[in-house]
Amino acid sequence: METLKIKTGETVKLTVKISSDANVGSNVHLDDVVVKKSITNNFNVELGTIDDLDGKSLSVVSNFFVSGGLIDAVMETTIVECIISTETITESFVAEKVKINPMLFMSYVVLKLEKTEDDEN
Repeated sequence: METLKIKTGETVKLTVKISSDANVGSNVHLDDVVVKKSITNNFNVELGTIDDLDGKSLSVVSNFFVSGGLIDAVMETTIVECIISTETITESFVAEKVKINPMLFMSYVVLKLEKTEDDEN
């Protein structure tokens, strides 16, 4: 799990951009608590200030349903990008993908959010 250091007091926003021919459903979790569910390919989540998020694990998990037996081709071309932004940084993460069965695959990004003093970042 990668750790993302964010300056004390900054507001954290998540943008998820999904490019896929599959039907998708996504969940955003903070420490295993769902904070957003989405069935759209592009969405934003205001996560709050890093002071409230410090030490929490952020995960974005998307499930993709593919009919017609083309799962490998659809999985190959699917891209899930998670962008974390604050007042001073923007970081982008591309999700890993895992095939579950001939009609279903998933993608995921897991990050630890950590606050830091201004001169530590």
